[in-house]
Amino acid sequence: MDGVVVEGSSTVDESLVTGESSPVEKVRGEEVIGGSINRTGVLRVRATRVGGNTTLAQIIRLVEEAQASKAPIQRTADRVVNLFVPAVLLVALISFAVWYWAAGFSFQFSLTVFVSVLVVSCPCALGIATPAAIMVGLGRGAERGILVKRGEALERAHRITTVVFDKTRTLTLGEPRVTDLIASGGEKEEVLLYAAIAEKNSEHPLAAAVLREARKRFRRIPEAQAFRALPGGGVEVRYGRKEVLFGNRKLMEERGVDLAPLKKLLDGLEEEGKTVMVLAVDGKVLGAIAVSDVVREDAREAVEGLRGMGVKVVMLTGDNERVARSIASRVGIEHVLAEVSPAEKAAQVKKLQRRGEV
Repeated sequence: MDGVVVEGSSTVDESLVTGESSPVEKVRGEEVIGGSINRTGVLRVRATRVGGNTTLAQIIRLVEEAQASKAPIQRTADRVVNLFVPAVLLVALISFAVWYWAAGFSFQFSLTVFVSVLVVSCPCALGIATPAAIMVGLGRGAERGILVKRGEALERAHRITTVVFDKTRTLTLGEPRVTDLIASGGEKEEVLLYAAIAEKNSEHPLAAAVLREARKRFRRIPEAQAFRALPGGGVEVRYGRKEVLFGNRKLMEERGVDLAPLKKLLDGLEEEGKTVMVLAVDGKVLGAIAVSDVVREDAREAVEGLRGMGVKVVMLTGDNERVARSIASRVGIEHVLAEVSPAEKAAQVKKLQRRGEV
C-alpha cells in the first residue's frame, strides 16, 4: 500500500522505487511508498492507495502489459501464418493428387506424401517462436531491473540512439560504504571505533556501513550505555564516562559542537556527493566519517562501450544533484537529470523521444 504518515517519525529506504540511495526522513503528513523499508522509528500510516493502485503495482502492470503486447514482427508472423496454412493445405492436396492419380501410386503411399508435406511445412514454429522469444526477452530484462513497456521496443533496440540509466542498483551497488576517515588531532582508528560503538545498536543503513568497516579492523566492538537514536540527526550514547555524539552537521550545530577545524574537509567531501557524519566526544569534535554508494566495477566499461558505439548516455535519478553528478563523473556520464520523481521519469524519457532520440 501507499499512504500518508499520521503519527511518528523514521528514516525510510525508498531506493527500490525512487532510486534515492540514502534513507529519507519521514514525519507526519509525508507520503510513504509501498515497497519501501522502514529503518529506524515507528510510523502510523493511513493508506491512500492499495492493491492495484499502488506505485509498485503500476510498475508490475507495465511488465505484464509489455508481455501481452505484440511487436510488429509478431503481428507480421501472425499474418503470414494466416496465409501460409491454406497454401500448405493446397500444396499437400496437389501432391496427393499427382502421386495418386497422375503417377498411379497406391492410396497409402499418396496419403503418406500428403501428411509429409503438412509436417514439413507446418507453420507452428513460425507462429510460436516470435512470441516465445519476446516473452523470454521481457522476462529476463525484468529479472535484471529492466522494464520493457512493449515488445516493439525489443524489435527497435538496434536503432537506439540514447540509453537512459537509473543510478541506484544500476550504476551503483545500492549499498553505502565508508570511503573516508578523518581525524581531528587524533587517530583515524579511534574515530572509527567510537563511531562503531555509537552505532552498534542502530538500524540505520549508514550505521551498517560504519559497522561493516569497523569489523574489518577490530575483533570486538564494545557495548555503549544509554543509547539514544535521534531521528534525522544521528545517535547519542554514553561509553564509560564519555558522552559520544555521532551524526550530521545539523545535529552538531544544534549541540554547540565547534566544527571549524574540519569545515574545509567536510565541505570538500560533501561537494563530492558523499554523506558525512561527524563524531564528537564530550562536546569536542574528534573526527568524521564519509559514506557513499559504491559504483559497480563494470559501470564505467559499459558506459564507455555504449559511447564507443555512438550512443548517447543519460543518467536519470531521484537522488540529489550533487550525489548524481559525483556518480556520473565516476562512470563517465555527461548528461544528468537529478531529483526526478518516479512519476516524472517517464515524462523525461518522452521528452527525449520528442527530440528525435530512440
